[in-house]
Amino acid sequence: MLRSLVGSEMCIRDSDVLTALLQYCGAKGMGVHDNLANVFFAVGDALKLIVARELTPRPPAASQIASSLTPLLPEIMSKAGDNNARVRDQAASVLMTFATSSLGADKISAVALAEPVTVGKKPISFRVQLARLTLISSLLEEVGLQDGKPAPARSGISSGGSGLTVDGIMNKVCLPSLQHSHQDVREAAQHLIAVLHHKSKQPIEKYLANVKPQQRQLIDEQVANYVAAAPAAKPTTTSKAAPPRSGSGKAPAAAADHGSSPTPAARKPKEPEMVSSSLSVGKNGHKE
Repeated sequence: MLRSLVGSEMCIRDSDVLTALLQYCGAKGMGVHDNLANVFFAVGDALKLIVARELTPRPPAASQIASSLTPLLPEIMSKAGDNNARVRDQAASVLMTFATSSLGADKISAVALAEPVTVGKKPISFRVQLARLTLISSLLEEVGLQDGKPAPARSGISSGGSGLTVDGIMNKVCLPSLQHSHQDVREAAQHLIAVLHHKSKQPIEKYLANVKPQQRQLIDEQVANYVAAAPAAKPTTTSKAAPPRSGSGKAPAAAADHGSSPTPAARKPKEPEMVSSSLSVGKNGHKE
């Protein structure tokens, strides 16, 4: 029934029905709190549809939408660490849909940076911590760092900024995760540091001063691997030899000699060496 409601144009056009749908999504034991995977799939589709259509043509007030959706985010973040892989994928998709919409990435960043709340004596699954790290990496790639300035409005992303700072990511997520007992979490933290180092305009060296040498070596390897996998800059068209004009009588080799400086960009040192060098510590004897 919920899927039928989501697919109905009438439900999107009727703000009263839409308000009721939002209330259902956050009701105790229902909506995003339901333990049935199929229910969560339908609720996630409904929430993404609401955001994608921007609640037109007769949407409720933006403040009402924000007040309805924001309380759902911690539970959706928790679902991103569910044992069911399809539930995890749906939760991550919903969070990224919110982050790249006019609702604002800062709200998603806030829930990702916050320490998960334990329920009773049940320990927090490593998958939840892994989901936090993965989500922040995706946010860095999609919306970038706050850098003290609002992020430029593009592709429907809110101009309120990403809410991600180097200090917040390192102190709240990365450094604690480096001490996690699960290897997947530690590796995800190392990867996030590599992404952060590449995206940030400020050095992150000070945060790594107390990191163990073995961990530091793994981080440097992640930095090198990340930069090596990044798309290489395309050579400029001026470095290529132009074909000879008709009737000029010049051979292609002569046209190539005219440039006399073949693709200088190709002679630059490899990027991974530059990045690894800037991140490595000389005092502890680590190879630069």
